[in-house]
Amino acid sequence: MKAAPFDYLEAYSADDAVHLMHESGADAAILAGGQTLMPLLALRMATPSVLVDINPAKDMVGITRGDHGIRVGARTRQAAAKRDPVIAQHLPVLTEALTHVGHHQTRSRGTIGGSTALGEPAAELPATAVALGALVELRSKRGTRLVPARDFYTADGIKNTVIGLLIFGVLSNGLNQLQLDIYVRLWVRGIILLIALIINIYALKLRDTGAAE
Repeated sequence: MKAAPFDYLEAYSADDAVHLMHESGADAAILAGGQTLMPLLALRMATPSVLVDINPAKDMVGITRGDHGIRVGARTRQAAAKRDPVIAQHLPVLTEALTHVGHHQTRSRGTIGGSTALGEPAAELPATAVALGALVELRSKRGTRLVPARDFYTADGIKNTVIGLLIFGVLSNGLNQLQLDIYVRLWVRGIILLIALIINIYALKLRDTGAAE
């Protein structure tokens, strides 16, 4: 089976992508890694009228460290995030989670934003984002806002159904506290249960007498 006909547009920046999505309406779809979308297109389980390719958008790629934490651009490949030394040092649970995402061929194309946006309950990245207390950076024609990952997902799916809304990055603060990160992947009756535990260990401030407050 072949994909249904659609118009193909390229976005060369995040602002360009937001504009194209807004102009194209609710029937448009984003192409980043395409690991989920391409099979759905081939089976005609997804039939968008417009496909907006964000692969040329260089401002949506990269991992940066700032005052508010570590920011992973939405189009950053999972394989690149898995190899990144900043993530390995400050967010080791994310590095561990990424080793369980698909296999190396799919990780070389799959993106952090794509998996986060899809919100598959059995997927590694959504559970890890919630456990880390990550913020999802959303951009639309009205501007940019940060939404906690735990609020990004709902029982019926994801809140990013607004026309022209685009995930621009995922932000997590792994800089200012000592963390013990534990990633557990369990099989229960054929269902994958992902548990990402973040135990925050805060230093105790001692009184002059030596007793902990």
